[in-house]
Amino acid sequence: MSWAIQTQALTKRFPPQSGLRRLLARPEPAPPAVDGVTLTVGSGEMFGLLGPNGAGKTTLIKMLCTLVIPTSGAAYINGFNLTQESAIKASIGLVTSDERSFYWRLSGRQNLEFFAHLHNIPDEEIKGRVQGALDTVGLGQIADNRFLTYATGMRQRLSIARALLNRPRLLFLDEPTKGLDPLATQRLHRLIREQLVNEQGITVFLTTHDLTEAEGLCDRLAIMNQGHIVACGTLDELVGKIGTNQHDSLQSLFLNLMEKPGTPGIPASEAHLKAHPVSPAHISLAGHGLSPRVALAFLKKDLINELSYPVSFLLQMLSIFFAVGVFYFISQMLGSTVSNLLAPYGGEYFPFVLIGIAFSSYFGVGLSSFANNLRQAQTTGTLEAMLTTPTSISAIIWASSLWDYLLTTLKVIVYLAIGGLWLHVNFNQGNIVAALVILVLTLLSFSSIGIIAASFVMVLKRGDPIAWFLNTLSGLLGGVYYPLEVMPGWMRWLAGWLPITYALQSMRLALLQGASTMSLLPQMLTLAAFGLVLFPMSLIAFRYAVRRAKLEGSLSHY
Repeated sequence: MSWAIQTQALTKRFPPQSGLRRLLARPEPAPPAVDGVTLTVGSGEMFGLLGPNGAGKTTLIKMLCTLVIPTSGAAYINGFNLTQESAIKASIGLVTSDERSFYWRLSGRQNLEFFAHLHNIPDEEIKGRVQGALDTVGLGQIADNRFLTYATGMRQRLSIARALLNRPRLLFLDEPTKGLDPLATQRLHRLIREQLVNEQGITVFLTTHDLTEAEGLCDRLAIMNQGHIVACGTLDELVGKIGTNQHDSLQSLFLNLMEKPGTPGIPASEAHLKAHPVSPAHISLAGHGLSPRVALAFLKKDLINELSYPVSFLLQMLSIFFAVGVFYFISQMLGSTVSNLLAPYGGEYFPFVLIGIAFSSYFGVGLSSFANNLRQAQTTGTLEAMLTTPTSISAIIWASSLWDYLLTTLKVIVYLAIGGLWLHVNFNQGNIVAALVILVLTLLSFSSIGIIAASFVMVLKRGDPIAWFLNTLSGLLGGVYYPLEVMPGWMRWLAGWLPITYALQSMRLALLQGASTMSLLPQMLTLAAFGLVLFPMSLIAFRYAVRRAKLEGSLSHY
């Protein structure tokens, strides 16, 4: 017999609570959420994990899906051990009771097409895969309706359709009928038992605390309490092992076992414990990163979402005109009184501040976009859904910010167009090549800072000190609204530690004065130095944050 799941003494003990309490007193070690679980599930089996709330069922599933790192023990999923994350994710599907984990302004079909790209399904197969999954769950007729119009049962069926896109060998269902009405529950039961298990031969691992659901659907059952598997087998085997004469009542068996919480109970059979892992199928072990296909999928998703709010988009564009108008009239009021201070940049205040407010927006999006998109994905539940695909989390974070950079670029173009076409700013002598090089170096530095900020968000959830500190300093010291020469010497020295200072200074010289690339080389080298230092730091910080979140089980917390 081949095994879809094998675990040996799998244990998860979450780290003690951090923060001020940890500094003031040594915290007591938390009891294990999962405690020494040894379990096997055969290929093609409908297996149920039954237990009360807080028994450890969800934690066990998240370990088996590589979303949480175990404290000790071992496990094989479809023959892969837990270190082979990409291979496991390519061979499983996960459905949770959180039906929110879609993009509400997209249709059901558009949502599935997006997740199909994260599974790296070839373009020519995506349409057929999506339609097949929709037909399987009976959503073909409403596939082009926005997700926000779906009833709860429809959302849950779409979750199953998403989990079927990569044709998984093993499907995890974590309390999939939670919150459903009886009719929707009945339909979902038929889908799981008749189509997924009986017809398609998919192994299904179902967690529930509904005794009737477990008894009616599952070939074998395990009962879990306080992190332990207290019994495992068919219903008849469980009744026989527990020594009760009440063969017609799973409820009496369940209550009997719950009366003795925390005990090891009845282990799996010796035959299961001695089973060897199956030979893995040929699946690439390397997770795919930010490919052009993944990038385009994110851009398409975000474009559809943005265009679904046309008034918001229009107001963003109109705000540019008002901001430009404010500074234009300020420049008229100042007249030539500041021309001496602005002599290196042409002597006029309006072109100087126009470059400042336009290109400083890159600093804002670089600093906040990664963290904001990460937090939004956590709060909506889409992050965990994306993390069950083989696409790496770093690729997800980068791709989720592409639209913000593209929209910011559009805004910068609008800023410059207004100044150049209507307000007499002369860009004719600008060194465009040098400006593009400066922009690339600027984005590298700003994005690296943003990734570090996102790392803090992943660990702290709220209260990002990097974004707060740099946002505060950049407006004061970065030279966005006024030249550095008006500040005292010690403030100019502080400004020298900010990449935005060199970015704006060199960009103004390139676009307003047409400065040669050679004369701009000191600023370019400084920006490059910032990037060479900050980019490796951001990668190290992000890897640490991801690992810590997986140890704490807080990847999707917010």
